[in-house]
Amino acid sequence: MESLHIRLLTSKLTLLLFFILSSLRADAQFLRKLIPDGAVSQYGGSIGFVSGGISYDLFRNKRGSLDFTYGHVPESKGGPLDVFAAKFFYRPIRIGIKDIAGIYPLNPGTFVSFHPGDKFENWNEGQYSKGYYWWSRSTRIHVSLSSELKLNGKKLLPKTRIDAIGIYSELNTNELYAVSWFKNKDSMSFLDIVRVGYGVRVYF
Repeated sequence: MESLHIRLLTSKLTLLLFFILSSLRADAQFLRKLIPDGAVSQYGGSIGFVSGGISYDLFRNKRGSLDFTYGHVPESKGGPLDVFAAKFFYRPIRIGIKDIAGIYPLNPGTFVSFHPGDKFENWNEGQYSKGYYWWSRSTRIHVSLSSELKLNGKKLLPKTRIDAIGIYSELNTNELYAVSWFKNKDSMSFLDIVRVGYGVRVYF
C-alpha cells in the first residue's frame, strides 16, 4: 500500500513538473516574440518632427512590418506635441541588386497616430452646432505609400548583428485631410493633403 502511495505521489509530481516546464517554455517563447526585429527612426511624415521606435517582421517572407513609434514636435515647429503611432505596411514587389540589396518600390500601408494630453480638447463646443466637429480630436487614421532600399547587412557589415539596413521615403495622408480635399477640390490641390517622411530602419 505504501509503495502504491509513493508511485501515485511520484506520478502527480512528475505531471506537475511537466506542466510547470511547459508553462515556462510557453512563456519563454512568448517573451522571445516580444523582442523587436529591428529599430526605426523617421523625420517628418505625420508622426512627429522626429520619431523613433521598434519594428516587427510579419509573415514568413518578412514582407510585412509593424512599427511602434514615439515622435515629438518641438514648439518651434508648432508643438510641443507628442505623437504615438502604430504602423503597418507590406512590400509586394522586390527588385534584387545581386545579393547586396533589394528595392521595394511600392509599399502600401496604414497607420494610426495618437496625440495624448489636452492640446486638442480646448474647443468651446457651445459655439458650434452638434456634429460640426465630427472627427476625433486626438486620433488620426492614415494611408501611406512608401519606397525602400534594403541593404544586406550580412554582406556589408559582416562583423555585426545587423541583418539589413533599410532607407525609405513615405507619402501619407489621413481621413480628415481626405475629406477636406474632397469637399474643397476646386480650391485645394491633392498635393496639399500629402505629407512626406524619410527614415532608416535597422533589421537585427
